[in-house]
Amino acid sequence: MLKKISNKLTNSGIDVSQLVLYILAMIPCFLCYYFQDMGFTTRHGINVWEALFSGKILNYYSLNMISNETVCPAHYPFPIYIVFAIWDLPLYIYEHVTKTIFLDSTLCILYSKLILFVFFIIAVKAFRRICEFFSFDEKKTNCCLFFWVTSSLFIEPFFVVAQYDIFSIAFTLWGIYYYLKNDNKKFLLFFAIAISFKYFALFALIPLLLYRDKNILKIIAYSFIAVIPTLFFRILFFKDMAGISQAMNLSMGLISYIRSGIQIHFNEIPIPSFFLAYVVFVFILYFSKPGNNPVYVILLPLISFSIFFILCFSHFYWIILISPYIALLVFINENYGKNILLELVLSTGFILRNFLQEPFYFNTQAFNLSPIRNFAKFDWKDTVFSVSRLFSLGKYDWLEIPLIICVFAVGLIYFIIFNVKKRDIQELSVLPVKNQVKVITWLRLCINLFLCLFQLVLLIPANIVLR
Repeated sequence: MLKKISNKLTNSGIDVSQLVLYILAMIPCFLCYYFQDMGFTTRHGINVWEALFSGKILNYYSLNMISNETVCPAHYPFPIYIVFAIWDLPLYIYEHVTKTIFLDSTLCILYSKLILFVFFIIAVKAFRRICEFFSFDEKKTNCCLFFWVTSSLFIEPFFVVAQYDIFSIAFTLWGIYYYLKNDNKKFLLFFAIAISFKYFALFALIPLLLYRDKNILKIIAYSFIAVIPTLFFRILFFKDMAGISQAMNLSMGLISYIRSGIQIHFNEIPIPSFFLAYVVFVFILYFSKPGNNPVYVILLPLISFSIFFILCFSHFYWIILISPYIALLVFINENYGKNILLELVLSTGFILRNFLQEPFYFNTQAFNLSPIRNFAKFDWKDTVFSVSRLFSLGKYDWLEIPLIICVFAVGLIYFIIFNVKKRDIQELSVLPVKNQVKVITWLRLCINLFLCLFQLVLLIPANIVLR
């Protein structure tokens, strides 16, 4: 049995020793981190059953405003809470049987995180289909997939913070696959589902609609079809004032992130550079000739997201949204080695930016709800080490933060430029997976794992009391 597994892994194209190291590193990430957002949304999922069985489902958002177990109201579109409710039904039953909340149980906490892997599997299936469309053989597909999941742009949001943007990624990738297959019905269906979870899928939808079709009426019609589920659920809760309020807060929050980014002043009037850049991007797409290059189907969503990430404020875990496009482009381009180094530079720059700009994500809040609390008591205000102390945040942040942001921005821009090459599908089908120097791939893997694991050392509380 073990020999068969060993042979299968050897023939997969993935370096077995790297795979083993990755798995060993991800186990403590999964077991030790549990950020509060996952706890909040799991509670919201359980509350769907409470609202349903109390006959107040249409007042769902109001009920979450007065929930005693969460300090964060529900503000996402309702479909995301439907998904959590289905997964969290065992937790609802557990709470009613034991009369305790799920956060008091280690097994329940770990179970709540497993929902991410369900949608990761859905995303992987779509990712592999896209690889097959580009005529990747099995080994090349496996290497591309392994490259994606070993990126710090994936590991930090997925394993460390346990964010659920993987929901949107899963259906967006399926939408892109059917776009490549010219199946407009399924393309719009999967994008409609993705948008109903979070609005970020619009960043992939807009350039794809403009790239292939120049009929403005058809573009508007397709856009409307893609947002029908989102509009339906917003209308469904139109009598719930808390739901309307939270929907407005969500929209205003996104606008505030855009306004908090780089601004250009005209006659002392600040204009977000994002709007200017995105208008130019949209105009170029619309007035260019209709395209059918499959490489651009991967590249355009990356450019669209990149405009947002470079020019606007964003929470660092959203960066997972661009990670699959980067991985695919690395393997589409024949210059595999240079692409790896570019990805390493931009991802390292982004993670370091977060250590400096959002250190509150890297304190012991990530541990307070995790299974590790069963072995130690934390006082997150007093740590032996901390991200802030390590980088002397507050003393040199005026220099460090802009410098690190520039590393990420320049790395991402250069990555995009480097991968803008005119190829057709015939050329792609013969691109081999080159045997690169192992030092490059090992260097990348070790740096990425270090960035994700060293928090476990940095955040050792000074007054840990072993129980």
